[in-house]
Amino acid sequence: MPTHSSAGARPEPDDRSAVTRLWDRLAAAWWPWLEPDVLARLLRRAAALTAVGTVAGVWVVVAAGTALDLDDRAISAVAEGRDDTLVQVLDGAGRVAGFASVLVLGALATLVSRLRTGTWRMGQLLVVAVCGALAIIGTVKLVIPRDRPDAALFEAFSSAFPSGHAARAVVVFGLASWIVTRRRSLPARRIAWFAAAAGALVVAGSRVYSGMHWPTDVLVGLAVGAGWLSVVLAVADEKQVVVRRHGPAPTLPRADATPTRG
Repeated sequence: MPTHSSAGARPEPDDRSAVTRLWDRLAAAWWPWLEPDVLARLLRRAAALTAVGTVAGVWVVVAAGTALDLDDRAISAVAEGRDDTLVQVLDGAGRVAGFASVLVLGALATLVSRLRTGTWRMGQLLVVAVCGALAIIGTVKLVIPRDRPDAALFEAFSSAFPSGHAARAVVVFGLASWIVTRRRSLPARRIAWFAAAAGALVVAGSRVYSGMHWPTDVLVGLAVGAGWLSVVLAVADEKQVVVRRHGPAPTLPRADATPTRG
């Protein structure tokens, strides 16, 4: 009987729709962030942090007379003893967590990661972390309109509550510390995380010192940033989102695979 070679066989037609094929390609390129379980978890955590931030905003702006008094006293004290040189120094520190600076630093970090490891995973991790924080903070700002202090030295167009600079500082500095020290010793990790926390506090303090935010704005911003960073890093650790010099992380063997003898 004649045999038919499979070399000339036609590939089976792809019955998936164009949208399904596009989604599958995106999911493969952005592993694991577009996996259904991971995406659902991120959305749930983002919604929860948004709700917490909104409730905190209602409490601060509407119901908490004591908190508002403390805000007023702190801003008045800062405005009376403000030093012009220190304003310039702290404003420069605060700009590190500005939107434009984060975009530039993120692009550079992504490019370096791509050149050194051949993958985009560090860039994707940064995008997920920063964009998630921006979405949460931006939503709370829309729900909780709050005027900037009268002592503000610069112009701003968005709501004061909560501080986006403070949240981004926690995310960017914390993520940088995690990336740099993942395989370092415990003392090195402690030093890196201490430096990240100090940097975030400097940025937060600069926003109060320049009069751009009330103290409660930066406190909630720091809390939201820390909460979202912990969510993203938990997923990264669980899914072993690592960057290797020679390509992506190895695929773990299936549990039902039959072992071979050497």
